Amino acid sequence: MLIKHSKNPFTFLCTLVLSCATLQSSASDMQSVALFVDDQIKKSQDSNSAIYARENLSASLSGNGFLVITHETVGKSLKNFSIDGKSTNPYASLSDNSIQTLSQQLGADYFLLLTLNSFSSEIKDLPNFDRKIYTHRLDANFRLASSLNSGTILGKNISATKRIPVTSKISIQSGKQSIINELIDEIAGEIVEHIDKTEYFKEILPRCCI
Repeated sequence: MLIKHSKNPFTFLCTLVLSCATLQSSASDMQSVALFVDDQIKKSQDSNSAIYARENLSASLSGNGFLVITHETVGKSLKNFSIDGKSTNPYASLSDNSIQTLSQQLGADYFLLLTLNSFSSEIKDLPNFDRKIYTHRLDANFRLASSLNSGTILGKNISATKRIPVTSKISIQSGKQSIINELIDEIAGEIVEHIDKTEYFKEILPRCCI
């Protein structure tokens, strides 16, 4: 927001106060979402997919009108998370009921849980065409829950695929993590698009962001 300087100190001060009030009001009107990424890929493969996924998704959600409570903040709360005074396994405890309780403790309107389930690669050999096709696939799912109830507002299984053709004359070099990141880009984009198209959020997100 650009504030023009006035020669009248009183006028300038009033303008500055009103501008700050407007910014505070806009921030308070925004919906907040707590983000958590569960990386199941890392358990079976050497991968830093969760870091890239949460940064990507956090930026995308912020750009679409949400105040994002980061994965790191959620992670710290999970370590001390308890239901009815009983400590729980933080990662195994993300049921609908516990997500609602955790969201309320964090002061979040919503909780977005993205699970990166698996990454696989296969090679199809086509010797008659002097070609091999490398197919890489990332499977994930997400669910978005509200702090107002224990139900899931949105949820979906998502798969992203990248095919790379290679011949004896043409070879494309791509690292595994680079390919996973490309597939995460696609999945994050689909999640945000899914939220944007939902009538529920069209009514509550700022007009500039839908």
